[in-house]
Amino acid sequence: MKIHKVIACVFIGHKFDKPSIVNTICRNNWLKECSRCGLYVMHGEFGSVPMTKRGAYKVKREFEEKFPYSKLGKEQT
Repeated sequence: MKIHKVIACVFIGHKFDKPSIVNTICRNNWLKECSRCGLYVMHGEFGSVPMTKRGAYKVKREFEEKFPYSKLGKEQT
């Protein structure tokens, strides 16, 4: 995490260049890494939640346990 760039993200907003690390059915729900500050942001119906890489991959693991379809790689979809 780049502390000095987190301040920019607070005022300007996060910048997402990479796809979501979680495969969801609804495109409005995603978990992406900010390319500016390095934090991960989980977005859903009720808003967005910033989190660390460790927290993001914990959420990803728990999501894949609850929803086995999400483990399918892009080559199988």
